Amino acid sequence: MLMTDRVALSAFLPLALVTSACLAPVLSAQADTDDLTADISAESLDVALQGSADDAGGHVTIDQLTASGVSDQAVEHLTFSGLEGQLKNLDELGSGSVALGSGTLRGFSGLDDDEPELDRLALKDLDVDLDRLTGSLAALDVDTRDENEGRFTLDALTLELDPLIAQAPADQRSPLRMVSNLVTDGSGVLHLDAQANGRQEDDGGATRFTGDSRLRIGDALGWQITTDVTARLPEGADPKALAAGVDGLDDLEGVTLLGGDMDMTLTEQGLFGRLPASLAAMQGMSETDFMEQARTQAEGFGQMYGPGVKQIANGLVAMMAGDAEALSIHLDVPDEANLQQLASDPLALPDRLSMKVEQE
Repeated sequence: MLMTDRVALSAFLPLALVTSACLAPVLSAQADTDDLTADISAESLDVALQGSADDAGGHVTIDQLTASGVSDQAVEHLTFSGLEGQLKNLDELGSGSVALGSGTLRGFSGLDDDEPELDRLALKDLDVDLDRLTGSLAALDVDTRDENEGRFTLDALTLELDPLIAQAPADQRSPLRMVSNLVTDGSGVLHLDAQANGRQEDDGGATRFTGDSRLRIGDALGWQITTDVTARLPEGADPKALAAGVDGLDDLEGVTLLGGDMDMTLTEQGLFGRLPASLAAMQGMSETDFMEQARTQAEGFGQMYGPGVKQIANGLVAMMAGDAEALSIHLDVPDEANLQQLASDPLALPDRLSMKVEQE
């Protein structure tokens, strides 16, 4: 299991436990009934769990739970509070405890599918203490109920990285520990906050995409991007699928940009100040020599890729030197521009998008 998979599992593990608790009475009743949808209301719920291995399992208690539209394939609406679980030999995560203050979900369907769908998920006060996964989360909120708008909030995620790194392949542990030390300032504990909002709307036969995303990695960096772009899509294209992401240039065929702008800001929270010493040590040189080399390389990037790339490189060097606290990039999206052609020539983007770079 990849490290990112374990991070995701730390949030969704309690959801799986609650879902199991909800489905237990339904699946039991379906022994005699082919199709059943149930409503459930319970207090002081205690459910035994059985893992894939013979000695795996545990139990979950829930102070209060209310659910409607529960079947073996879906849960229409569920709220719960006071979840506590004791787990033993849980596949790759080991043994330990899971606690969750409260949670709400809506439109949870496709439980047997590899990628189930969920309209709304809100969790508060999560604490996971397992052999190979330890962390906490103040709040998680994912809302996709409106087909034209979505939002995501991750508040105060804390994750101990050392147990995760120990599970990585042996040849990956040293570089992962180096990255962990840089990002966490040697503590081995990652602090993360994230927020994203996106919306699409019709705009005279075209589609306008607006969004605002923020990421803060405590003791490391901050990142913010705001988008306001209008595009004309091919007939029959799904704007929601395009906004969610693309797998390759073929997905951009027939998409025409009709203007707009994007703003990005990278903020120093400690990471860039730690980079010179670490990178200089890796190359066997002094910090002074490393910084001189970095400045020379930034000039070289400008000669090869143009003034926009040079400004970005100079800004990153300034942040490492402590001469700048943030780097802002503004892009003006051209009108009547073929998105596939733009994406196929990334080195020309600074000129085509009228890129402006500022140090703060």
